[in-house]
Amino acid sequence: MNLWTEIHTALSVGRTGTVRGAADSLGIHRATVSRHIDMLEERLGTKLFIRHPNGYTPTEMGRAIIQAGEQADAAISVFMGHVDRSCQDLTGVITLSAVARAGSVIRPAVKTFCEAHPGVTVRFEQTVDLPRLELGEAHIAVTEGAKPAHPDYVVIPFFEFQLGLFAHRDYIERFGYPDTIGALSKHKFVGSRRVYYDVDATGQLGDYMTADRLVLESHSPSITLDGILSGLGIGLAARTEAARHTELMEMYVLDKPLMAPVWISTHVDMHRTRAVSEFLRCLKHARPKPNVSSRRPRSTSLNRARRPTGLRAQTVS
Repeated sequence: MNLWTEIHTALSVGRTGTVRGAADSLGIHRATVSRHIDMLEERLGTKLFIRHPNGYTPTEMGRAIIQAGEQADAAISVFMGHVDRSCQDLTGVITLSAVARAGSVIRPAVKTFCEAHPGVTVRFEQTVDLPRLELGEAHIAVTEGAKPAHPDYVVIPFFEFQLGLFAHRDYIERFGYPDTIGALSKHKFVGSRRVYYDVDATGQLGDYMTADRLVLESHSPSITLDGILSGLGIGLAARTEAARHTELMEMYVLDKPLMAPVWISTHVDMHRTRAVSEFLRCLKHARPKPNVSSRRPRSTSLNRARRPTGLRAQTVS
């Protein structure tokens, strides 16, 4: 019977003494750790750990399993070292799924990986939703917003975008400038209510962005930005993207910045394969510095400085 995955999990529980510690060490969900231990105990017909409030203590059989796991882990590490030295050339296809907004960060990683492993084809697909990694829809997924919660996914924080509320100058000239957050209730929006709630823990922005005020609905950041640039309404955009368009105006600077986290996800069964590990290494190397991606504007008077003079305080009825 092949129980190496479960034995490896038991080894990690023995090393850390807790389910949480094992989950953090392996990069999997705590429910997965508990399921592996229960499955192993059921197959062996004996208890491996004594559960108590402070953690897990191995039984005599548990200590035997941990010792066997240590020996196997050491042997596999030696073997993998030989494999890495003797099989330097990777071949095949690796599928990467990523949100369009992360493209500028991911492209250098793709270039580095392709140059190091010319025998591998990178299939790069843009998407908004998380692909089903357990079904092989992608090897690596880069998503934005809420952290993926699948118990068998290894999820790594990548970086964060700082967002702001922007509108085109033409829109402001027609409908006025919302000086306060309350004034947003009389304006039109583009984008997705789900995204607004994902990035704003207080829910204020999603509450103002009611269905009757949503003129263009999309989960795609690029389509949302197109809607803002078209003057259809106010929308969320990354500061780095908005800075490229001088005709865009920020409505006001919020007291607390809106951050859109970006996550790297792999399936636990694929996470330690050499091709995936190599690509993850390239992605981590390309990760932006935190003080660059999340920097706030120096002055909270940014919007007053950018607000055009002579505009009427007109709102949409």
